[in-house]
Amino acid sequence: KVKGQDTNFYRTDNGGKTFLPIILPIKEEWEEVFIAPQTPYFENETLILLIGQGDQGDFQGGRVMTKYQSTDMGKTWEYVELITPPSNEEG
Repeated sequence: KVKGQDTNFYRTDNGGKTFLPIILPIKEEWEEVFIAPQTPYFENETLILLIGQGDQGDFQGGRVMTKYQSTDMGKTWEYVELITPPSNEEG
C-alpha cells in the first residue's frame, strides 16, 4: 500500500485466517510510478521486496525498481534503494 492509497497488498501471520494491509513508505513522486510488486524473498534474515513499474513504465527507462526491506517478517518496511535488475533479454 502506498501511504494514503487503497491497497491490494496484504500480509498474514496466522496461515491466512486474517490479513493486514502492508504500508510502504514510498516517495510521493513515485506513487504512480512503482505499481508492480514482485514476490518478496529472503536475503539472509531480511525480507526483500522489489516493486517495478509495470508494462507501461518509463521512469529512467522503465526497468528501474524500488527495493524495500523488512526485518520483522513484513510488518514494517523501509526503503533501501533504486535498482536496475539484470536484463532477461537475450542479446
